[in-house]
Order: sequence, then structure tokens, then C-alpha cells
Amino acid sequence: MLEEKARCWRLNYANEFHMDITPAIPNQACQNGGCLVPDKELRRWKESNPRGYSKLFKARAALEPRFEKYESFGIESAHDSVEPFPKRKEMQGFLRRIVQLSKFSRDFYFSKKSIALWPISIIITTLTSRSYEFCVGKYVFQDELDLLCKVVEHMPDTISCKDGISWQILNETTTGENFAEKWNTDPERAKAFFAWHQKFLEDLRKLRVSVGLDVIRKDLSDSFGVEAVTEVFDDITTEVSSARQKQKLAVSAELGLTTDSSCRAIIPKNTFYGFVQER
Repeated sequence: MLEEKARCWRLNYANEFHMDITPAIPNQACQNGGCLVPDKELRRWKESNPRGYSKLFKARAALEPRFEKYESFGIESAHDSVEPFPKRKEMQGFLRRIVQLSKFSRDFYFSKKSIALWPISIIITTLTSRSYEFCVGKYVFQDELDLLCKVVEHMPDTISCKDGISWQILNETTTGENFAEKWNTDPERAKAFFAWHQKFLEDLRKLRVSVGLDVIRKDLSDSFGVEAVTEVFDDITTEVSSARQKQKLAVSAELGLTTDSSCRAIIPKNTFYGFVQER
């Protein structure tokens, strides 16, 4: 169960879960509460700041995006004003969800290629959180998918590179930590990141113009895998059917189909009797 890594010890559990335990000492040179962690390969201490990084990420995750509000499912013209988007139940927040989707896309993309080249999670999390902060401050979004597309589009904006060989994705909460340091010793890693990013963005843009559940399901399967998409669609079908039979399925201009009891437009349960025209 115990595995030695370059900067930590990893405890492996069943079902591919693991916990990384990293020894650390305070970094007196860091004014932001950073620490130093040992690097096995370099045989020296390396700068890091997991607590400061977590604090910055939570601050960005707390930012609320602005959405356009449409009447009648977008058929009529939009309001001139911009109103807060209704909060979904059991939602961990937009930024956390976008990070999860990005990592899921990465996992599926590289499952058919070389996993050794996939972008490490800290790179995806860092670029996504920076992009989210930028996009939330600049744009008003049509919907959640528009938010996802713009955040993914701007992910590479804060990657710096000198002469095409010196890549940098710096930890903003300390000095001396470059999340892209392995790109500089293995240029294929950088190429792999941009190839995955382009494919992910193309998939999302394609999804924006997809019409019909069958087409959407196929497009999602191409991006995230058939197994995961099938599970989600099965859950949706079960929830909608159950809510409709209990007469708890409603329709809202902001949310579409919903089980929110505050909505008054309740969809009647389907009796499958058909319609009878009175004479």
C-alpha cells in the first residue's frame, strides 16, 4: 500500500483511491506562509504552499458568475438587466465543477494515449481557477455551458514560455515553484496538454450547437466516455419519471425542467390514455 514518490509518500487504497503525505518544514523566505518539501530526484528542498494555494482557490470559487435571464425559454428577447442565476441544489460551485469536468475529460482523452504525458492535476486546477476569475470579471454568460466554454477557452492564457522551450506556470502563493517544470525536460508534455485542450474545447463548442437528446448523448460520450454518460442519463430519466408520477415535475423559464417545489407550472403525470376530443 505504501509507495515512495518524488516528493511524498503515497498510501494506496482499494478502488484506485490514494492519499499523498508530504513531509514539510516552514519556508522562512515566503511571506505567504509557504513551506519547503523534499525532492527525491533533486536531493534538495523545494518551495511549495498548499495552504496558501487552497485559500486562493476557495476565494476564486466564491466568485459568482453573471447570467443573462431570458423569458419563455429564450424565445422572446432577453431582459436588459442582468440577474443572479438560480442556484442549483447539491451544487459544489461552478469552479469546482469545471475543474472536475476538465480532469474527467483529461482522463478519458489520455486513456487512449500515453497516460505518462497527461497534464498533472495541479496544472489543470491552476489554469482553470485563473481563467474562471478572469471570465467571471469580464463576461456575462448565456448559461452554464457558455461559462464552461469560456473558462476552458482562456485556460492557456496565463501559461508563459520563453523561446518556445522554457515553460512556466508559477505558483502565485510562493516563489520558486513552477508547476510546468517537467515540460522543460520533456517537451512532449506541453504538446500533449495543448492537444488535449484543443480537443476538449472543440467538444464543448460542438455540444453548444447539438440538438436533440440522442445527439447530445453521443457528443458527450465522445468527450467523456459511454459508461459515464449512460449512468448520468439513466439517473436523469429515473428522476424525471419519478417526479412526474408524483406530480412534482415542474417547468421554469430559468431552469427548464425542475423538481423545485416553488415552481407553479406542474407537469401532469402521464397516464398514457391519449387525448379524447369532445364533440
